[in-house]
Amino acid sequence: MPEFSDKFLQTISAAVYSSNLNGKAITAAVSGGPDSLAMVHALHHTAALTKIRLTVAHLDHGIRKEDSKSDAVFVKDFCNSIGIPCKVGSVDIPRIAKSRNLSIEDAARQERHKFLADTSSEFGSSAVALGHTSDDQAETVLMHLMRGAGLNGLRGMELTSTRIMQETSLNLFRPLLSISRVDVESYCAQAKLVPRLDSTNLSAEFTRNSVRLELTPLMEHYNPAVRQALIRLSRSASRDLLFLEQATSKAWKNSCKVSSGVISI
Repeated sequence: MPEFSDKFLQTISAAVYSSNLNGKAITAAVSGGPDSLAMVHALHHTAALTKIRLTVAHLDHGIRKEDSKSDAVFVKDFCNSIGIPCKVGSVDIPRIAKSRNLSIEDAARQERHKFLADTSSEFGSSAVALGHTSDDQAETVLMHLMRGAGLNGLRGMELTSTRIMQETSLNLFRPLLSISRVDVESYCAQAKLVPRLDSTNLSAEFTRNSVRLELTPLMEHYNPAVRQALIRLSRSASRDLLFLEQATSKAWKNSCKVSSGVISI
C-alpha cells in the first residue's frame, strides 16, 4: 500500500498495543460506512502483527427499510470475502422508540449497545471496536459543552472505556480516535474500499447530524481550525481530570483511615 496507508495501519496497530488488546479477541461494530469499513479493514491487515482475533457485528436498525437490509448484505459479503466471522442482527427501532417513548437516536443507541454486548460475549471478545474519528470527538466535546458539562464531559471519548448496562458491561475500543474523517476517506480510496452511504447522516433532524452539518461549519467561519481546538480542549480536560483524580487519591490516603467500616479524618 502507499505510504499514507502504511501510516494509517501503524496508527491502528499502535492503538491496539497501547490498549493492551494485542493477542486478544476484538469484535468490530461495522455499519458499512467509511469509518467502520476502514477500521475493520485496517484491523484485519494488522492482525498478523497484533495477533488479534477479529470478528464483526452488524445491526440492521430497520430505519431505512430496504437500504438497511442492503447494508447488512454488504457487510456480510465483505466479511466473507476476507474471512472474518460476522453476526448480523435486526431490530425495529422506530417501533421500539415509540413503545418506550424515546427518540430514534436514544432507542438506536440502547439496542445497538445491547446487541454489541451480546455479540461480543458470544464471540468471547475482550472489547468492541467502534469507528469514532477525531471529527466525532470534536462533535462530542461540542455537544457536551453546550449541555454545560464539567471536565469529565469535556474530555469526550477515550481510546478505551467501559459502558455499564443493566445486566452486563461493554468494553469499548476506538482505534480511529486520533484519525480525521478526511484521512479515513483517503484510506478507503487507496485501499479501494467502496463503503455504503447512510442517507440519515445527511438529515439535520438528529442532534449530532445538526452539529456536524450546521453548527460546526458556522463555527468554522469564525475559526477554521475549530475542530482541532475542540480536540485540544478534550486533551486538556483529560489531563486536568487525571491530575485531580491522582491528587484526590493521594490526599485521601494521607488524610483518612478506614477501619471496621469507620472513616477517621
